[in-house]
Amino acid sequence: MVTKVFEEEKSLRDLILRLSEGMTVYGEVNRNFVPIKVSFSQCAYLTAITAIKELQAYIADLDRDICREPLCLDLDEMGSEDCWKEKLAKLRSDMTELEEVPLLQKDLVWGYKGFFPNTTAEFYQGAEEKVMELARLISQVQQKMAEKPLSFYGKFYHDLRVQYCEEQAVKDFKYWQSHSGIPSLVKLKMLRAEKIADFINSGILRLALKSCDIEQDDVDVEQFKKQLPHDYACVKDFDVLCTVFSRTIGWQGDILIPNYNCAGLFIFQHWVELTEEQINAIFYLDKMLKLIHEEIQNLPEADSPLVSLPDVLATPEAMRLWRKAQKAGYVDEQFQPLISKPLSAVLAAEMARRLDIRDRWKPFELLWNRKNMFKDYYEAQQQKRYSESAKMMKELFD
Repeated sequence: MVTKVFEEEKSLRDLILRLSEGMTVYGEVNRNFVPIKVSFSQCAYLTAITAIKELQAYIADLDRDICREPLCLDLDEMGSEDCWKEKLAKLRSDMTELEEVPLLQKDLVWGYKGFFPNTTAEFYQGAEEKVMELARLISQVQQKMAEKPLSFYGKFYHDLRVQYCEEQAVKDFKYWQSHSGIPSLVKLKMLRAEKIADFINSGILRLALKSCDIEQDDVDVEQFKKQLPHDYACVKDFDVLCTVFSRTIGWQGDILIPNYNCAGLFIFQHWVELTEEQINAIFYLDKMLKLIHEEIQNLPEADSPLVSLPDVLATPEAMRLWRKAQKAGYVDEQFQPLISKPLSAVLAAEMARRLDIRDRWKPFELLWNRKNMFKDYYEAQQQKRYSESAKMMKELFD
């Protein structure tokens, strides 16, 4: 399992937040005791020194496309020198006003690697210098992160995933194999759908950007639900979460291809909100899908069409087109559509054109048990992406 724990002294995010919060607290409290003010300056100085060292290592890693820890900070604020100066304002006025010599007057002696302040003003100046250097380094992090391509997050995903123990996913898949009988494409798709639905039901994807109606129109959730057990209970916002999940995948025939760049970006952006259990759930699904797809690829190919296939859709040329549609993930091994009704109508229209079927809707309505497919086709034509869809189907069959 991935353990989402960082040692306290090495958590860069915690160091920066601790320094920021400490200054805020100091600014709100009236401290009249000089040793306390000096001690706070000392603490701020040392914390900034440690954070600077960690930030320098962090930036060096970014230059090598490595990210040890998502900071999940407001980099605009934390990289602003003005912001930090404002946080230091109370301490600045206190320490500059006093101008005391701690060594002689308060029995305070302190030094660190060449920094030996004699007065409270010097104490403050040393702390401010390091805090400002910290702010400049945070600003550098922000600039470097802005320049990173999406593939950076895919690498972050895989670097994190190598820590994941796959034992539970392998164990669960072996259990399924021993209880499911002879494997088939239908059974494997049912298992895949159930594992995806379990992940969606967990609610992890509620952290992602919400979907809109137009986006939901492109996802055939009802077709997906048909692969689930009849008594499977879906959460209230299941359809919306299905749409969010669909952003992170693609298809190569019957094989679902995860978009690891998107998955890595999701984990990176929500690192603080995600629990260890939720991160492991992401990697569990990843491993389970790999096992399922390896099994699918090992299945023998079915060459003969179903007897219920209409004659005009069972010709050698028609079978060539069907195989292309199956490999693209548009129809299953039973020639049933895996895409939305409008998009499947576009597919049917292109097939009918190439097969020179005059009554283009009738054989598909018979095969797919649908009525008035011309309405689905008309709806597809009204969608903004119709030209793109029509071009996609044309290129599919070329």
